[in-house]
Amino acid sequence: MPESSSSPSPGEVSAEQITAVLADRYGLADARVEILPLGTETDNAVADTARGRVFVKAYPARADLDVMAGRIALMELGRAAGSPFPAVHPDREGALITRHGGVALSVWDWVDAASLDTPYAAQHARQIGTGLGRLHTALATCPASAYRPNKNRWWEASAEALTERGERLLELIDVVPEPDEDDLRRREQVAERIAQLRGLPGVQARLPAAPREQVVHFDATGANLLWDAKEDLKAIIDLQARVAFPTWELGRVLYEPFTVAESPNWRAVAVDGVLAYTQEVPAEARAELVYCARMALLHNLTSWFGVDSLYGDSQLPGRSIYARFWDLRAQAAGRMLAELDDIEDELRTVLA
Repeated sequence: MPESSSSPSPGEVSAEQITAVLADRYGLADARVEILPLGTETDNAVADTARGRVFVKAYPARADLDVMAGRIALMELGRAAGSPFPAVHPDREGALITRHGGVALSVWDWVDAASLDTPYAAQHARQIGTGLGRLHTALATCPASAYRPNKNRWWEASAEALTERGERLLELIDVVPEPDEDDLRRREQVAERIAQLRGLPGVQARLPAAPREQVVHFDATGANLLWDAKEDLKAIIDLQARVAFPTWELGRVLYEPFTVAESPNWRAVAVDGVLAYTQEVPAEARAELVYCARMALLHNLTSWFGVDSLYGDSQLPGRSIYARFWDLRAQAAGRMLAELDDIEDELRTVLA
């Protein structure tokens, strides 16, 4: 049976509990612990100790600790290959996740870095390509059968089902009392997406018949790429370890909507990232990279996430975040659809 955490629920682990675990299991006495207002799967904290600052992740009761430890082991594998994952600190007995006093946690190097709040430039894309290429090469040695597959099968998503959902969103927007300019703009965006979906089967049809699959990070997005003050990539975090197309993962980050929508150089930036990636992967992994933009576009086109969170039947908190997210995705999809043939011609040329 998988080992589960007996930890408190998120938000219930105290600084005092973490201090006790650090002293007992890591020999870090008198640590000064501050709980951070971050984290989705874990409670996070920073601890100042006699040996320096460390980052702490405390796991909730629902967490499968075997899965979490397996992810940490893969991050260590990636780090050994030169991908910039923070180092994990084993406890006194060598465990990657320790348990003490009803708390399960892991301890990591502290990285003084943050996600970018600007579109990617060439220097960012090259570092992403290098880091992701090294990670994918390392993870290619892992048996895919031991990991969960990607459940979002965007490459075969139904245009009819997506259109039906879009039409429902139009109905929901139309009944908004006193719609403002943002509501009206999103209505136009949803209508445009419905029109774009008529061409979805054609975009899907030009994918390779059987893209390469392997274990990948699965959430190598902007929030999980941390940069220092010099804009050097200092850390990749929160590896999820799912089986998916590595070409999709590369395209998803290099053609991410913020950069596509906001940077005039987005195509050249992505090409720089792809070329950096090719230096870190074997020849067989390079053959289908021409399709990385198409895969990123399909991932975008086949999701209503963002606008669905604003007007859907189960609305989520954080309206401004989802509004911005959807606006960027809508702009990026339009740009990429209009230029997809040229993008792939460029990629074929540089990859030849």
